[in-house]
Order: sequence, then structure tokens, then C-alpha cells
Amino acid sequence: MSDEAKAFFCLSEELFDMILHKLPIKSLIVCTSVCKTWNSIIKSPSFVSSHLSHTISSYKENDTHLCLLRICSIDAAEYRFSLRFDDQDLIECTSLQFPYRAKYWCHVFGSCNGLVLLMNGKFGTLPDRLFLWNPIVRKSLIISEKDLSALFVAGLGFDSRANDYKVLTVSRIMHSDKALKFELYSLNANSWKQLDDVEAISHGSVVVVSRKMAFLNGVLHFVALRRRSRGRPPMYLILGFDLQGEVFHEIMLPDGIVHNYRHPTVHVCGESLAVVRFNRANNGMDSILEIWVMKEYAVEGSWTKLSNINISLGGCARVLGFRKNGHVLLSMNKGSAWLLRNRVGQMVSCDPMSQEIKDLKIHGNHYWFFFDSFVESLILLDKGNELSRYFEVESRYMTGTLNNATSSRNVMDFVHDDSSDEGSEDLGED
Repeated sequence: MSDEAKAFFCLSEELFDMILHKLPIKSLIVCTSVCKTWNSIIKSPSFVSSHLSHTISSYKENDTHLCLLRICSIDAAEYRFSLRFDDQDLIECTSLQFPYRAKYWCHVFGSCNGLVLLMNGKFGTLPDRLFLWNPIVRKSLIISEKDLSALFVAGLGFDSRANDYKVLTVSRIMHSDKALKFELYSLNANSWKQLDDVEAISHGSVVVVSRKMAFLNGVLHFVALRRRSRGRPPMYLILGFDLQGEVFHEIMLPDGIVHNYRHPTVHVCGESLAVVRFNRANNGMDSILEIWVMKEYAVEGSWTKLSNINISLGGCARVLGFRKNGHVLLSMNKGSAWLLRNRVGQMVSCDPMSQEIKDLKIHGNHYWFFFDSFVESLILLDKGNELSRYFEVESRYMTGTLNNATSSRNVMDFVHDDSSDEGSEDLGED
């Protein structure tokens, strides 16, 4: 620390460091403008990591749970991101500025330690963009700008050994002996590399069916379908990619799920891996949401059925994820999904044990809801780039557009409040 900064506060370095760790992120961003020494300290990788650890510990001590929620209009033209308390009603605490115009469609793959992985699609001659976004420090970083039409799925996770955030992408390869291409991005190196040592997976025997990955224990997980020899039915399994060793491993699913024609999806439930799947019941009138949890990680014999939830009254249902209290969050839709007026999604929370369903009074496009747990962090604060200033202009445009169409609890004021929506069907999961 410079002599000027020490003299100004007359504090020891230890005390000054302790104060910095207790400051909220907005205050820390202001502090970066005080002097070069403070700027260097706050943006250093060691401080960013230690501040994140302090934040996580503070959340636990105060029983604070935040989640990131994306809601969009019925025609999918307008988006709104917000941070919410993962409490009984998912009360909004912060509205977030979205980093590009509404006219670009957007897919959210997931979040990790305050970073969000997104892809926005092209209209006209614009390229697809895969980028990282920290909505708290309002910084974004494009990590890929090319045609992503062959992309199956992408996932974001943290390599604790290298203190590095990594993105795994799985794409199909046209006109090639290999069916799949795996690529890995490192934020520290700001570069991509192709993973070549995946012959057993990439030679056409495996089809990826997930549209999202679940990050747990340093591993990115996604569901795949393995084709087998003639006379043997295909089987579902979970593929895990260890970000430290950069190797794949397989996790077998419970017997009742392995060969079922309705594919499962993988999620994180608390500190455990979970899979969910819809089954038909009552001659197709009802749908049963089947939930399995792996009690001991990577021990296939520890799969335990948590619940069978009966969802009735027709329509569609999507599992968005698991909340901190173990309840499952769903989007419910009633009616034909192909009609614009019936794309209305109603967000509900369900207790797997009592099967009690609570209407959260949150509505939007049924197919474009996104939910994930969230922790505030300084990641990307040191990644100054022109993109952030460009996105900031577009964010002001988006905020102005959405403020005219939102209210405190019902995001789109043109969406009706129909508390009786309780649709049921497996949509193949976003």
C-alpha cells in the first residue's frame, strides 16, 4: 500500500484488508478510483477470491440465499433479469441491467460464483456470441463470436486448483466420422482448446440430450443417450467433466430411468446431484414428476427416489431447478404450446415431500424462464473492455423499455393472473 493511502486512514494493512472484505461490491468499485494502490489491491485475483469466500461465509452466517431469475415477454422480445431472495415468495431485491438489446434472442446456460454464461443469437449478418456476464460489476466478456448453430450445450464451472473459470461446449460435427466436438475455454488464459482424448464419446455412440449442465464438486454434468449394438436398447447416462483433470467420467442412472423413452434432466439439489423425469399417468391425463437424488456423489448405489409428484389438469410443465429449501421450481403452462396466447408460464414452487404447490404469482414466457442460485462477486472486475461500455448503452435502452411494461410482482402487465394453471407434460426440458 502507498504511503499516501496509509497516512490518509492511519490503519494497518491487516485492518485495512479486513475493512475492504466487509465492504459491499458497489462500495469496492468506488474505492478502485481512489488511488492506483487501492485499484490494484481490489482487482487482484487473490482479493477477488478471498472476497468471494468472505461473501459465501457471510451468506451462510446470515442465512441469505439469492437466486438469479430471467423472465421474458410472451413473444420473447423483451427480457428482464433480477436477483431475488430465495424465500417463500421469491421477492425481488435487485433489478439487473441486461447487456444487449431486446431484438437479439438469448439463451442462458448457467451461472457460477456470480458469473453467467449466455449466448445471444444472430439476426441478419450478426454472428452468434457466447459470453460471460457479471451483472453486479456490470462487466461482460465475449468468449466466442462465430456460428454456433451446431452447439448442443455449454456449461460454466470453477477449477479451484487453478483458480480459473472454465466453459465446456459440446457441438456436432457435420460430414465427419466424429459425431461430437468438445471445446474448453479458460478465463485465465482467455483462450479455447479442443479436447481430443474423448474417442469413446465422440465416435457417434453418444447423443447429447441436455440443454443445460449442472455444476457440482468441480464437475460439469449433462445427460446423454448411448446407442448400443443391435437388439440392445439405448441407455441414458450422465457424463461428467472434471475441470481440474479435464477428463470425462460416466455416472449410471437408476434402473427405472436408464431405458425410459422420456429423457431425464440433471440438476443440483442442495449438495447432491439430482435427476428428474416426467411420466404419464391416468391415460395421459396426468403427469408424474419423478425425482431421484444421489445421496453419495459418484456412488451409483446411492440413488434414492425422493418423490413422485402428481401434476394434473393437462398442459405443460418445466423443471427450472431446486431451491435452497429443497423445493422444486416449475413453470406451468395450460393449453396448446403452439399458440402465442398459450405460451404464458406460471412459476410455482413444489414441496417434494408434501407435494404442496405454491403459486409465486410470477408470469412470463413458459419456455424462456431461467432460474439458478447466485452469489455476488467481483469476477471480471479486472477485465476492462470496450464491450462493457457498448452494452451499457444498450442496457439503458432495455431498462427503459421494460419499466413501461413491468410491475412489482407481475413482470408483464399484459399477462393475465390465472392461479388455476397447473399444466403437466415433459417438454424435453430447456
